Amino acid sequence: MSFAFMRRFAFVDVGVPHHDNLFHKLRNKWIATRLRNTTTRADRKELRAKMSEIFRQGSPLMSRRELGPAIASDMLRYLEDRVIQVQEELRGIGEAGISFDRVGEIFPRLVGAMLATRDLSLDQKFPLGFEQSGREAYFVLHRALRGEIDVVSFVTVTLDRLPRGLACRTEREQSEYRGRVRGRVAWAKTWKARLSDEYDPTRFVCTEVRRQFGTPENQLVKFMVETAWSLVEAIPPVIRQGVYCRPGPDGDEPMSVGATFERISRIEATLPRLRVHPQLREISIPERITLEHLRRAETSKMEEYGQVASLYRRYHRCLIARDWQELVDLGHTLLPLPARLDAEGKQWLRFAAMVLKSLPGSGMVAVGPHR
Repeated sequence: MSFAFMRRFAFVDVGVPHHDNLFHKLRNKWIATRLRNTTTRADRKELRAKMSEIFRQGSPLMSRRELGPAIASDMLRYLEDRVIQVQEELRGIGEAGISFDRVGEIFPRLVGAMLATRDLSLDQKFPLGFEQSGREAYFVLHRALRGEIDVVSFVTVTLDRLPRGLACRTEREQSEYRGRVRGRVAWAKTWKARLSDEYDPTRFVCTEVRRQFGTPENQLVKFMVETAWSLVEAIPPVIRQGVYCRPGPDGDEPMSVGATFERISRIEATLPRLRVHPQLREISIPERITLEHLRRAETSKMEEYGQVASLYRRYHRCLIARDWQELVDLGHTLLPLPARLDAEGKQWLRFAAMVLKSLPGSGMVAVGPHR
């Protein structure tokens, strides 16, 4: 609760019982029972030590307001759910027969084998709608270069800052109330209203200032929020449970490898909460983004609006204008690879091979597949 709200009431803080030994045993019991089947003994030992430090009497966290066992229980419940979710994702990778220890070696070789296939060319045909699915996955998962923004940073960084300073316009409205007052009383109109009918001393006409957040730059933000969510939901399991390769920081270092679901989970953990934000929720989604939306965002004093506009321009080039070179640039920053090599996985692998063949220095012309 905010201090502005708390100042209007009297609060009595009920302290935590000072039975450190009992509290300590209770935490250890929860850790042992809830995480027994999902963590190792070493992990549980380290967790017990960290929890003891967090809830130690006199620690920085406990100095302002002591935290009781219920907080520790909620923390462990969250850890339990998160561990189960991660293990389910990893199980999908394991079922595909992929070893994380060797994935950095296996997949580049498979892509290299596809590149060396004679019958593979840039006009390779894919099932109807597959190219669009590929573009959507590459856009969601791509990694921004220095000074740019990608979908992950848009959700986790930009949207974390924007709601605190959303642009708005103010409108003055006059409303009539009985027995209560909101805003500033317009006395001239109040007396006129009181004397127009049967006299009522509880009648007030008030002028209220309302903030409207449906500005063009906010509509652009809302459009990208909903678009990002729909694109994330559309990522197929074969890519969601797969891995990605990305080049080193300078482009000359070996590729690094990671689990795709880790990147997706960062979006899915944050975006649902932002979609129901009270200020963003009242903003309408435009039928289409115009130059006015982009101009307002790019000329805003908040640089976050400019970042959203930059992300939309990349989205437009990749998914609306269907620029093949833009897709190649996205694949150069992060290349999603499938979790298994069935028929669907091989389609994604051929698609990745086409992107790699179009990279600068490959000797190939940057053109997309026939539509």
